[in-house]
This record gives sequence, structure tokens and C-alpha cells, in this order.
Amino acid sequence: MKQISDPAGAVDGYLAEGGFPQYLKTGIAEYLQQIVNDILYRDIVKRHNVRNIAVLEELVRCLFSNVANEYSIRNLSRITNASSLHTITEFMGYLEDAYLFFSVPVFSYSFRQRSIKPRKVYSIDNGLTASNTVSFTRDLGKMLENAVFIGLKRKFRDIFYFKGRGECDFVIRENNATHSVIQVCYQLTSENLDRELRGLDEATGATRCSNALIVTRAESGEYRLPGGVVARAIPIVEWFDMLC
Repeated sequence: MKQISDPAGAVDGYLAEGGFPQYLKTGIAEYLQQIVNDILYRDIVKRHNVRNIAVLEELVRCLFSNVANEYSIRNLSRITNASSLHTITEFMGYLEDAYLFFSVPVFSYSFRQRSIKPRKVYSIDNGLTASNTVSFTRDLGKMLENAVFIGLKRKFRDIFYFKGRGECDFVIRENNATHSVIQVCYQLTSENLDRELRGLDEATGATRCSNALIVTRAESGEYRLPGGVVARAIPIVEWFDMLC
């Protein structure tokens, strides 16, 4: 829409501003804030007759400030001063039904482990997140991870994250098998490369999956993991094309 010829520059714009056309045309942040307010008051408060609006608003602020991070119902209840864990569980369901936030469980073959372990939260749009928190715009890695999640959500139903000794951002399941494991890294450096590869290696071993990717802002390459799998680093522009 903006006719940006530089792919990396287009990526940076999308990560910071999101994809709502009206906002991209005007640049008025209040437009994105109004979208959130409309979702809260028209789609949730009115529809579900929510009385504790203050807790709901605080929950939304907390989630926007922690996009791509783990959360637990107990911690959210404490932070928002909710009267019960049930209230937060109920509100999270409302927010997901309204397609404002999404929860991603940990990968495990055990249903109980998936149920009790913390989940990770993602939002429907980076622009919405940036306009409703003061911290998100500073973390380029989280912005990229959220954009990758949005792309995955369009195509796949079963999305997990992996956590063992190391961590891997996404485990994608399809037809009762692991389709791919994906690490997201804004820029690979000598300081973070070993950590990213170790998490990816552990995830490929646990899932018995050989399709390992590292989605980056603009870098490409191949890396042989200790377990023998060759992981491909791919710029997010090319990765979006692969999803289509």
C-alpha cells in the first residue's frame, strides 16, 4: 500500500505500525486506541455484561505490555487485583473470542502439562500493541515475534512454544505431526547465535522434526545443529512469501 521499494524498510514499517489501512494512511494513533476501546466496550463489556470493567482494562494494558511473553492466570489475577482466578480466565476467553489476543500453550505430548504450564500471549496487530503500551516499541525482537505469530495464525491451528533447558519460539503441528519448529531473532549476532541454535536443536530433538527455521529481519544462511538438522535462517519477507 505504501509502495516501499526497500524490503527491510517495509518490514520495519510493518513491525512498528501494524496493518490497519486507515492508520497507515493517517498516522493518527488515537484511531488504534479507539479500535481497542470499541472491542472492549461493544464486543465484550456490552455483550457479556461485564461489571468489573477496571479489572478488564488493567488486564488489557498488562497483556499489551507483555506481548510475546509467558503469563499465568495466577499472576494476571494478582497484577489486576481480580477477585478470583475465574474472573481472569473468563476475561481471557472474551479477549480471545474478540480476536484481540491469542494464547499459545507449551509444547508437550501430555495434555496435563499443556494445561498447567504458563502460556505465551500475542496480539492481533503490532500497531494496536504499540499504541496501547509504552514499552513494546522498544523491543524489536518481540515485535518481530508477534508478526511471525500473526502469519502463523492465518495458516495453522495448532501452534505451541517449546521450553526445556532452552527455548524455541514456535512448534507447529499439523495432521498429528510436527510441521516445523521456528526460532525468531531480529538479528543474529555472536552473542545470541549459540543460544538460538541450542533452543532450536532441543526442540527438533524433542519433536523429531527436521524442518527448522530461524526467521530474521533481513539475514539468511544455514546452520548445522548439534543433532544433525540443518536450520535455515530466512528474512521475514521471504518467509511471508513461503506462507502464501
